[in-house]
Amino acid sequence: VDQLTQAPPDVILGLSHYMHGEVCRIQSDATAFPHRKEHSVHLRVAYNWSDPRETDARFAWGENWLKLLRPVSNENLYANYQTYETAAGSPSLFGLNHPRLLALKKKHDPENFFRRNANIAPAKT
Repeated sequence: VDQLTQAPPDVILGLSHYMHGEVCRIQSDATAFPHRKEHSVHLRVAYNWSDPRETDARFAWGENWLKLLRPVSNENLYANYQTYETAAGSPSLFGLNHPRLLALKKKHDPENFFRRNANIAPAKT
């Protein structure tokens, strides 16, 4: 809470998913989306600025926020919340499903036609 009181004025904190019900009854490896732990939350912090001189301070605040959350986080990412530094198709997006998804991508889309959003780059041969 203290960190939020020091937030830049345009920070938006969103609790977008509280995981419960049917979505948690599906096995994590049944679909590409593995983040199904019951009673977990998907938390999103967004902030914008227009003055380039504020960039370092904004990133520093965000990094500090992440540092505070890491002890209570599994550090996985929800595909719609990719950050500026997240490599597309990162294992943090797909968890233990990532190797299986790489194999499927290599088989069905080796030219990477479907490469938008949470892309999984084809496995190198």
